[in-house]
Amino acid sequence: MTLIRNLIITFRPWQWVKNSFVVAPLVFSNQLLSPAMDLRFLAGFFIFSFLSSAVYGINDLADIEKDRKHPLKKKRPLASGVLSPLLVAVSISILLLGVLPAAWFIGLRFFLISVFYLVLNLLYSFIFKRIAVLDAITLALGFVLRVLAGTAIAGVEPSGWIMLTTFFLALFLAFCKRRQEVQVIDRTEMGTSSALSQYNQLFLDGVIILSATCAIMCFSLFALSDYAINKFNTKYLAASVPFVVFGVLRYLHLIHFHNRGEDPTMTALTDLPLQASIVLWFLGMIGIIYFSHI
Repeated sequence: MTLIRNLIITFRPWQWVKNSFVVAPLVFSNQLLSPAMDLRFLAGFFIFSFLSSAVYGINDLADIEKDRKHPLKKKRPLASGVLSPLLVAVSISILLLGVLPAAWFIGLRFFLISVFYLVLNLLYSFIFKRIAVLDAITLALGFVLRVLAGTAIAGVEPSGWIMLTTFFLALFLAFCKRRQEVQVIDRTEMGTSSALSQYNQLFLDGVIILSATCAIMCFSLFALSDYAINKFNTKYLAASVPFVVFGVLRYLHLIHFHNRGEDPTMTALTDLPLQASIVLWFLGMIGIIYFSHI
């Protein structure tokens, strides 16, 4: 049981919530009420979830020595020596051997996006995470690829505004994470990444506000665009914008007053107002797209 528990910690299934971005296009595709399409999206969600777990394992293997110097990451199973690198490498291989053929079964476009996601994360683990700004951009592109994977499942063309919204929102979360990591380094005087040494709080606060503003503006422009009005046959999408604004500002409040930005997933899973804004936005979008014109 201890071995299984440590493997679970290494592959981080609680982070699978990030792969809800794969499912998001289902709502915008007007196919939410199709059971067959729902099953395809469920399969796509789990494929990306196992793929992202493999990526976490690869990242931990690449950072064993650095993690051992980090005040929190040194407790991870690989860094602490509880798990052997060989066992993790074998487990990663098993995951990939199962996931990639499943991605091919979904469709060629989905498979290619999945492979590109894997390659991008390999580049991140071994190269890009050491280059300031490029590290955050790479993480943001991972979320864009998730949305593109969802559009591949649905067989629809992605909206440019939604792609930009996803990119800037993910960039916002990535820089918030960097801000908290820089604070940890300042307190402990333990640098764990050459990219982090190239950041300071003044720069990060600036790009956090910039990316948050861009995310809100891009979604607002999508909601007001002729594309959205004609596609969904409704003019009420703008009613969902306040939930987006509240969610972004709530997250900013959490990082500035509660120091909770180091793990965006856990922040989203443990803060009730933030959860409420996400759920209400999601339900609002379903109501507007599927029922406002009835």
